[in-house]
Amino acid sequence: RRRPHANFKDLLALEKLVTKAKRPGLRTHVVAAGLTYGNGEDVLHPLFKKAWSNQPLPIQTLTDGTNLIPTIHVTDLASVVDALLTNDGCPPYIVAVDAGQQQETKQSLNALTAAISAQLGIGSVEEMPKEDVLMVKDYEFFQTGVLLEPASINDLGFEWHCQSGLLANLSTAISEFRSERGLKPLCVLVHGNDEI
Repeated sequence: RRRPHANFKDLLALEKLVTKAKRPGLRTHVVAAGLTYGNGEDVLHPLFKKAWSNQPLPIQTLTDGTNLIPTIHVTDLASVVDALLTNDGCPPYIVAVDAGQQQETKQSLNALTAAISAQLGIGSVEEMPKEDVLMVKDYEFFQTGVLLEPASINDLGFEWHCQSGLLANLSTAISEFRSERGLKPLCVLVHGNDEI
């Protein structure tokens, strides 16, 4: 039996309403998605923006940052929803995550933050005081630590865009972030003789 945090009791009640609303002629599904990334970012946008601005990235956690982060690319999430529309025998509850947590290099919050900073920014991360973490919008998304497997979505028969997770496909996510936001690196060359 699931016992959600007090902040998420309404969400669980909504999930139960959706699954109980199934009737002949009406199919209902609950899709529990991991942390979404790709195509310009959403929840991860502040981290990508700080990295692009050459600022040290904060590790937004109340623990030690070794918690595993379940993720899914937005294109893959859209493919899951599309597959649900076309397949009749789908389960009513689907956990939509990629295989990022099952990779050899674990997709922890520390690893993700360090990789984003290294590939997009200056490679510097810093711990954030716990009091400040509580003030960050959507900080709850970075506190998960549950190992989730993409079991039932592998049976939907769609083509994955980033099956191996954010950490393994970070260069793709960074390219999409730059393209979606219209970001181009600025290179400056100062040339002259020593007397100037």
